[in-house]
Amino acid sequence: MFRLALAGYLPDQALDLVVAWFKGEPLALHLKRPRSSRLGDFRPPVERSGRVLAKITVNHNLNRYAFLVTLTHEYAHYLVWKAHGLGPAPHGNEWKNAYSQLMREVLKTNAFPGDLAAIIEASLLQVKAASCSDPMLYKALKKYDEVQVIHLDDLPMGALFSLPDGRTFEKGPLRRTRYLCKEVHSQRAFTIAGVAEVTPLEDLS
Repeated sequence: MFRLALAGYLPDQALDLVVAWFKGEPLALHLKRPRSSRLGDFRPPVERSGRVLAKITVNHNLNRYAFLVTLTHEYAHYLVWKAHGLGPAPHGNEWKNAYSQLMREVLKTNAFPGDLAAIIEASLLQVKAASCSDPMLYKALKKYDEVQVIHLDDLPMGALFSLPDGRTFEKGPLRRTRYLCKEVHSQRAFTIAGVAEVTPLEDLS
């Protein structure tokens, strides 16, 4: 039943591996409506609330490859909690080691297309706290969304754009992974991540 429920969310090649992760574990998986602040999370049991199972949540609208990466990320949190409790830092060495080991198992299933697999393999050399913290991996995963988006990185210098909250900006110079942009209304400067999803206000052709 669990395998059948996951079939629509994961690449077929990874189904057996993921089902094996959950088999016999006091762990539940919940699909959540899209959340702008997170793609997934892990929560240990809370005795006072009567919840006896640890819980992983993943946004249900992710494409299959992003869903698999996010689920692997959160399952690594579960393994760290199971082995060490709440002591380790959320994305410290224990989590990085667990995530890297799990992801290498996933890569062996050939669940990812070749171009994406290569980027994931490279990302394991310096694991980030989240896929959206790794611009190359984040963009590679977004390529497989049904609806394509435009990122701030894609716009030319000086272009006008809006964010999902409706604010309008002019793109400025790059500062490492973020751009120093000027909000049109207030003329205040803000740094905005290059992977931010934006709506161009001018013709890019």
